[in-house]
Amino acid sequence: MRRSDHALGLYFLLVGLCCVTLSGRSAQAELYVAGQIGYTSPGDLSSVQGTGAISGLSFSDLKLHDSIVYGAKVGYYLPSVNWLGIEMEMFDTTPHVKQQPITALGVTVPAPGFNLNVFTWAINALVRYPGKQFRLMQA
Repeated sequence: MRRSDHALGLYFLLVGLCCVTLSGRSAQAELYVAGQIGYTSPGDLSSVQGTGAISGLSFSDLKLHDSIVYGAKVGYYLPSVNWLGIEMEMFDTTPHVKQQPITALGVTVPAPGFNLNVFTWAINALVRYPGKQFRLMQA
């Protein structure tokens, strides 16, 4: 099973847990689910070091392609502490490495690009201002 399948399973587990109401509580908790899509313009991969058979070799920086990022998030604000919440998000982007010359040991050689996939899964603590609502003044 791939790592993204595990993350998707954890996502649905968290959604299920967020939907469970706490017994003996009359307050309503706040649950939300959202999708996201955007554009990434990554920096270079810098300080590239070899591993395994090429351990100890340093390479020139690798330039990355811009790419689309997409993902989803689910959050839950606690009923007893309505200013505190927890959120889980997952997003994916593919900033492939461009075809470019690579330098190692003072020698520069042309190198084909290669595919790179970045999948991120994060759990965030959320804090929001629980104060008064602000209303725009009417003229």
